[in-house]
Amino acid sequence: MVSINTNRSFLILSIISGIIFTLSWPARGFPFLIFFAFIPLFIIEEKLLQNKKNNSSFHLLLYAWFAFVIWNGLTTYWIVFSTVTGAFLAIFINSFFMAVPLYLSHLIRRKLPGQNSLISFIFLWISFEYIHMNWELSWSWLNLGNAFSKYPHWVQWYDTTGVLGGSAWILLLNTLFYSIYKIFFHEHELTLRLKRFLLIATIGFFIFPSIISFVKYYSYEEKYSPVEIVIVQPNFDPYNRQTTPEGIIKDVDLMLNLADKHITSETRFVLFPEGAIRGSVNVESPENSASISRINSFLNEHDSLSIITGLMAFELYENQKEASPTARPYRGNFGYYYDIYNAALMLDQRKEYIFYSKSKLVPGVERMPLYWLFRPLDDLIVRLGGIPGSMASWENQKPYHAIDSTKVYIPICYESIYGEHVGKYILQNAELILIITNDGWWRDTPGYRQHNQYARLRAIETRRSIARAASTGISSFIDQRGNIIENTEWNEQTVIRNSINKNDKLTLYTIYGDYLGRFASFVSLLIIIYFVVQLFLIKKKK
Repeated sequence: MVSINTNRSFLILSIISGIIFTLSWPARGFPFLIFFAFIPLFIIEEKLLQNKKNNSSFHLLLYAWFAFVIWNGLTTYWIVFSTVTGAFLAIFINSFFMAVPLYLSHLIRRKLPGQNSLISFIFLWISFEYIHMNWELSWSWLNLGNAFSKYPHWVQWYDTTGVLGGSAWILLLNTLFYSIYKIFFHEHELTLRLKRFLLIATIGFFIFPSIISFVKYYSYEEKYSPVEIVIVQPNFDPYNRQTTPEGIIKDVDLMLNLADKHITSETRFVLFPEGAIRGSVNVESPENSASISRINSFLNEHDSLSIITGLMAFELYENQKEASPTARPYRGNFGYYYDIYNAALMLDQRKEYIFYSKSKLVPGVERMPLYWLFRPLDDLIVRLGGIPGSMASWENQKPYHAIDSTKVYIPICYESIYGEHVGKYILQNAELILIITNDGWWRDTPGYRQHNQYARLRAIETRRSIARAASTGISSFIDQRGNIIENTEWNEQTVIRNSINKNDKLTLYTIYGDYLGRFASFVSLLIIIYFVVQLFLIKKKK
């Protein structure tokens, strides 16, 4: 057998791992491959462990980092169309974060006698994904469980575990397949009976969740409670939109005219995408906006209709004392401050002007991490493609109550990849999920296709039907099993109309959220404490 104890061999294994991850990923990949993606890295880790006198633990960190750079680069390169510097940072920093759990697991095995199991790696990785969804540098696009978004019939049990359940499944099978590789391709002291047991257990862990999912998929029935929705995909180019007052009104008229041709007496919602209305709208007096006035005039002819649109909104403060931590000085009016929101607004004949602000803001573009500390770096954020300062968001927001009493939650773009975040609004009795997004920033790349596929997982987790409006990219209707009922194409100005069913029942995942992540984080903390204590005792004994 060819030796794999060389740096060149390790480099090749890293490349193989990165390529397997890439080939398994949506929207074109096949997720079955991801059950083997970690194995090349496990081989490197094992070889470095066997020859630890001649290899530093940092070698594994570098090899793993390289593999994840390949994966991140080939699957999320499209960020470069929005911001070159931001893409570079997202790919390389996120890859480094991914390498840390394997590095920590390797340290534990290297330093503590008798620690030969990779179980610690599973807990550490799940902890990493959970933390990565909830801190200020969050970028959870490549959470392992997202790999199955194109094949929802495989993971119907996400209504119990969420995406982290899929991540745990992938990690467990990678470690089991690696154990089989070691047993059948290398000498091993296990008895024949134990070898057979390991093989049967691996097959069982692969097949059993799949069987559960298929049973759930074919037995699940939606309660008939239809709501007719019209989705407008105006196909605006985000890099070339008119910002003059005339141009802004022209865009609004275009969307209203497109919608008007498809509205029926049964239509309850018209959905415009994120940022559909250009210019900023004052949250305290939205009726003064010419765009809002145009929509109000349209609604005077449709008494049972609600229009939901994305827009930029602002809130004005008379002095710095009243201003929020994210507020910035209002130029030209000394003493005034204002906040900017990436927002959604629901309008109907009640004229209540119900705003929702995006609260999961994109790090480095919409929000500067640790803004209270790094506020002096505003100019750098501008060069990265963002806006100076950080956007704001309102706390304790609630689902919309439409004019027909339907309760809806409206994730804006990036928010729709966070299962627990979406779930907290479903807990407040939201019956439908209406996503608005602008995926045109990424051009015709895998980015907008991945984004649309991920929405299918939110449908499974919450058992809520979804209508998704994109400025361009893919607009779609998704049922409660994650099936795409209807969708548009890229670079297409169009309108689609369909009915999707409301649901008011709560899934276990909606109720308990990312409990797997919290449990894994607790176990990981115990592992790290045990590791530190044992190191101290070993050092003291020596």
